[in-house]
Amino acid sequence: MPWMSLDLGERRLSIHDLLRVRMVSFKPRMEDSGLTLRQCRLRDLRILYSLFAPEISLEASGAEFKGFGSSFSFARWLMVAFQAVYLIEVEESDEHRIIGFAGFYNMKIGRSLWLSLTIFNPEDRRKGYGRKAIELLLNSFGKSGAAETVYAGVLKTNEPSLRFLGKLGFEICGNDEGRFFLLKNLKRT
Repeated sequence: MPWMSLDLGERRLSIHDLLRVRMVSFKPRMEDSGLTLRQCRLRDLRILYSLFAPEISLEASGAEFKGFGSSFSFARWLMVAFQAVYLIEVEESDEHRIIGFAGFYNMKIGRSLWLSLTIFNPEDRRKGYGRKAIELLLNSFGKSGAAETVYAGVLKTNEPSLRFLGKLGFEICGNDEGRFFLLKNLKRT
């Protein structure tokens, strides 16, 4: 018998069960009609760093941001800020082009997580990519048991993002000085 599990007849207890640790496995890749979400790999960081412009952060968060001093500081920020990151790619001429990323943070497995999504180039927005990406993620979160509730924070002045998330079933649940907090309950979907 392996040291990681205990055989109790038909039911098998793992060390995670004994310690009451919840584990969730995220799909490494999800696809829908020419859009692919795939987990970020170490070798993707250089490309992602080149796409992540300071004005995107200003637009998304409202914070003055001078950029990262190096790809190392960017990689460090990404690893500290998010518990998981997916690249959003579209297929063009049999090649995949990275157009954005989705990251989640403040995860309480089985209960809730916070989602952040960015489409880098304004020309790639309003083409359904963000909707497909969020739908793929929400479906995956619901099926895997990763979360029952998904939250997002949006600047009060970012009306396009507020409308976008509203169309996907997110509801405003709170606010602070400059942000609205939205939630989507996956149990009701």
